[in-house]
Amino acid sequence: MKYYFTEQLNSELLELFLIESLEYCDKFSLIWREDLSDDYCAGEKDELLEQLSTFIVAQIKVQEWPGTKILNSWATMYTFHLTQQSIFVLLKFLKSLFQCHCFEDFVLYHKSGLPFLTTIFHEEIAFLDIDETTIKQIFKQIPILQELLIEQEKCKQRYAVSVKCDNNTTYLPPVKIIKIFDSETHAEMFVERMSSCGYSEDDFVILPFIDRL
Repeated sequence: MKYYFTEQLNSELLELFLIESLEYCDKFSLIWREDLSDDYCAGEKDELLEQLSTFIVAQIKVQEWPGTKILNSWATMYTFHLTQQSIFVLLKFLKSLFQCHCFEDFVLYHKSGLPFLTTIFHEEIAFLDIDETTIKQIFKQIPILQELLIEQEKCKQRYAVSVKCDNNTTYLPPVKIIKIFDSETHAEMFVERMSSCGYSEDDFVILPFIDRL
């Protein structure tokens, strides 16, 4: 079952949650988008990777990761061991569920290998894939999370197709939403139709978001 975060976690609560997640998780990942970075971000990337270097498990090129798929470009997914020591280092950079030193999309992985916590930084979406026994245990250890999580049945995930806008900013290019769909497949089909009409798929971004029922 999915539980979506309805509010941001402050630094103290984020630390409590990560420590509690050690009971269930053994790895985490971060995404580096070269196409959305600049020289400043590159420096921050090097700093984070240097301090987490002893915990790196893998570094691979991807177009898809938990919660996100990109078209006609590549990102680098860095996977790390989750330990008390790596959490201590990570929290120097992970300032919220949606901000980590110019990296994107922090994900925690259950010991089974499946995503436990999925985040989508630009859209500020975060959710847990979790069974009833585990969520009850987490609520017991961190009661305030009951106020900050909503069951999937009480909300709906939808997909906005957006077009990138020309601008002079870096890292967070603004987008303009042109159409909203109830499924990712329909959003992808729309982008394919637009590309067949002469547009470039690089001009479009598919953004998932949470719509409350």
